[in-house]
Amino acid sequence: MLNRKTFLYLLVILLLANLAVGCNGNKKKPVDLPKPRDLQGSELDENFVVATMDYSVLLFKEVINNEENTMVSPLSIMTALAMTTNGADGKTKEEMENLLGGFSIDELNLYLYTYLQNIGSSQELDIANSIWAKKDSAIFKEGFLQSVSDYYNSDIFYEDFNEQTVKYINAWVNDNTKGMIPNIIDNLSEDDIMCLINALAFDASWKKVYSKADISEGIFTNIKGEKETVEFMYSDENLYIKNDKVTGFVKPYEEDNFSFVALLPNEGVSIIDYVNSLSGKELIQLINNADYAPVNACLPKFSYETNLDMNEVLKAMGMEIAFDKDYADFTNLFDLVQGNAYISKVIHKTFISVDELGTKAGATTEIDISVTSAPIELFNVYLDRPFIYMIVDVKLGLPVFIGTVMTINK
Repeated sequence: MLNRKTFLYLLVILLLANLAVGCNGNKKKPVDLPKPRDLQGSELDENFVVATMDYSVLLFKEVINNEENTMVSPLSIMTALAMTTNGADGKTKEEMENLLGGFSIDELNLYLYTYLQNIGSSQELDIANSIWAKKDSAIFKEGFLQSVSDYYNSDIFYEDFNEQTVKYINAWVNDNTKGMIPNIIDNLSEDDIMCLINALAFDASWKKVYSKADISEGIFTNIKGEKETVEFMYSDENLYIKNDKVTGFVKPYEEDNFSFVALLPNEGVSIIDYVNSLSGKELIQLINNADYAPVNACLPKFSYETNLDMNEVLKAMGMEIAFDKDYADFTNLFDLVQGNAYISKVIHKTFISVDELGTKAGATTEIDISVTSAPIELFNVYLDRPFIYMIVDVKLGLPVFIGTVMTINK
């Protein structure tokens, strides 16, 4: 059974900012989805917690940059990929399930449903999902639509996939990240057939906000060893983190639903090496074993955004077939007249701002499903010699007339 503390701290992977230091117009009304079934979810056990943290840490290892700020939302990417996995089959589905913790998609749907229901009940975090499908391009499988409706409360839109659709998609992202991420895509290609999007918006005040007296300028030494003058916020905290590689603290937000966790590698410990040494289980233990002790904490104000192309990251994590034009298997997603569906692009954008009042953070993940243009085999039939012809009753398929043409001029 997942205790409250573990459940709370599982979410802080979204906010490990100190470890690696988001057109309200054009709104569209979604079409009606299948009516959700009555769900009770699934108990979140320790296996799900550890597997999810392992996935989160592995994801962070793959995207961390040696010189630039990095931020990723494991929850946003997991949700978008899980929705997509509901349309996968065969080895494609197997690889995606392995990436997302090794659970079957049926298990993962229930776990994520319970997880999202719990954290989504907070006023500090908004979660939204949508699917944008190209009109008249494919016939969705009923099971796929039922799953994204039941477990992810996803909106669905049928569009022409033109410039206007790009505006609609970006307006949806802007709206559901509270303006922190104004857009996610620049264009749609002729081969794009579907976009699956998750959006998160986090906005929370500190349990104890900083006063002007708590803020003063100081020097921050960046990864290159350069000195930067920044505004630091000073506070007294009471949850202290320490092991042989790092020290840190836990700072709660106002509603006690989320906390900010800061981890500072010890002098002489490379931040990159430390991240690469982490495991999900170790990170959970580190947070859960925080000591109740007085901490003089110092936190710089900061704000930045990231834009990540996740294709190569996900391939490196073992999800390769889904990107293969020839071998990707999304037959549980829809029926195609011709060609093969595959993931052409996974884009992930994040935004974070930490100041004296609290934290605002946004994330969105967009998955493009494209279809290959199947080569059309052309056959030549030149009626340049004697031939047979028929005039056929369409209803019964019987010839009303049948004849031959042996010559044209007589």
